[in-house]
Amino acid sequence: MECSDIEKQIDDLIKMGGATDLLPSRPDIGSNGIQIATKEDIVKFEKHVLSLKSSLPGIYGDGIKLVRDCPDALISHEFVEGIYIRQMDMKTGCLVISAVHKHKHCWFLLTGHITVTTELGKEDFVAPCKVISPSGIKRIIYANEPSLFINVHENPSNTRDLDEVEENTWAMNYNEYNDYVKNKK
Repeated sequence: MECSDIEKQIDDLIKMGGATDLLPSRPDIGSNGIQIATKEDIVKFEKHVLSLKSSLPGIYGDGIKLVRDCPDALISHEFVEGIYIRQMDMKTGCLVISAVHKHKHCWFLLTGHITVTTELGKEDFVAPCKVISPSGIKRIIYANEPSLFINVHENPSNTRDLDEVEENTWAMNYNEYNDYVKNKK
């Protein structure tokens, strides 16, 4: 699927909900490196998608708690000493809006092709690849084809309790993340 088809699908999703006044949710970084997307853009897009949940099939989550079970993005969890691995097996056309990542971490795309939008811009990734992600990032991820996406996070307490892991790893919104950063110092 070409990028223009992806953009059209996201545009169509926005139009279906009458949110044509939203700022761009799939921005590009210009050749001069200027940031085009903002955190506000991503939050608006997330709110809009969640507002369509009752009228469109295939929307999972509530913006309050991480999604653990989704037929379009099968999620599994692995634990090794000090590490938590979250695997997401995404179907073509799956759109995921992540929580805010509290820590710098790495992620791998083992198979497939995804488009990722953050406040840093939009980028296509084709497997195999690895990315070091800074903390404070919330992603809009679109699967252009079936894709196997793996996040690797620290798990210093070695807990296998997913509620605890999620609390230590993600903030559900930027305000929660900012509070975490402020209280960490």
